[in-house]
Amino acid sequence: MSYIYEALQRAERERKGLPPLEQEQKNAGAAAESAPSGPAEGPGAAPELIAPFVAAPEPVAPYVAAPEPIAPHVAAPEPVVQYVAAPEPVAPYVAPPEPIAPYVAAPVPVAQYAWKPFVPSFPTMAKKGQALEQFRSLRSHIYQARNDNPLKTLLISSGMPSEGKSFVVANLAVSLARNSPDKILLIDGDLRHPSLHLLFGAPNEHGLSDYLAGNCEWQAVMQRCSASKSNGSNGAPDLSNLTFIPTGTLHENASELIANPRINDLLAEAAASFDWILIDSPPVLVFSDAVDLSRAVDAVLLVARGAVTTYQVAQRAQTMFANSRILGVVLNDIKNPPRQDSYYYYYYGKREAKKDGTAEDQREKK
Repeated sequence: MSYIYEALQRAERERKGLPPLEQEQKNAGAAAESAPSGPAEGPGAAPELIAPFVAAPEPVAPYVAAPEPIAPHVAAPEPVVQYVAAPEPVAPYVAPPEPIAPYVAAPVPVAQYAWKPFVPSFPTMAKKGQALEQFRSLRSHIYQARNDNPLKTLLISSGMPSEGKSFVVANLAVSLARNSPDKILLIDGDLRHPSLHLLFGAPNEHGLSDYLAGNCEWQAVMQRCSASKSNGSNGAPDLSNLTFIPTGTLHENASELIANPRINDLLAEAAASFDWILIDSPPVLVFSDAVDLSRAVDAVLLVARGAVTTYQVAQRAQTMFANSRILGVVLNDIKNPPRQDSYYYYYYGKREAKKDGTAEDQREKK
């Protein structure tokens, strides 16, 4: 710091016009040497030199570089975690198992027999005729009833015996089977007085009663007409799609057999293999079997005979099936049926007359 002070002192002497301090000190030293050693006394003694007063320079603060500004402390913001939905787990790829063919039970072979139907009782086996057209009309009405409500199992019954219910159900089955891909199952449920096997000329060793008694399965009592008798070569219609279950061995406890719940199992299982299931039953006013059977079917078709069935019998028969769906009543064996299509039959006869020359004469006689 001395050199700074000296520099300031020199600057001050130069400002006041004084010689440099070194020169003054040198001059002072020379004067001291020439002056007497003792103090001058008396008048004329040279006065002592008094150094002029020089004010001490104000101290100059040393230069200190300004400190770098310190940024104020700012607390770091808390990190905001952005919500990211977790990805859905991806199931590892598993090769699909090889398809396993569903188990299908081997079909039970249906027994084939050479039926010998009693042709006069089957107008539906003829090529033409009014009775054939009437059964076709009945078939059409049944198809219409199925369009309104589900219909597959149909019970055919009557009020009293000898009213033609077996005749109607047999011909209805043939009408449904002819020229149709539908599979028909006909069951003789009249364990009291069976007659369908007689109409078809079919054996009756095993049948419905044997199944209901638990002696066999229902597939074991089915039968069909053999191919040689069902191919139409002998003039009879093809009945290969008609399956028949006769009554089988007759039992005294027919009512208990019909009330057996196995009848429901039979119809439920057979419904998967057939399009129509028709059941013949005993007269409802004579035996209760028909009422028991009606609980297992979709609908009931009643048969009455012209000039034989009374109004009271028809009404009572209808009342017996009050808890069942009744499709209608078939009026059987009408002596003078109304000729609604008389022109059609007359025209049909004239067309046939061109071949044999007799049909037109027969029409004119009628």
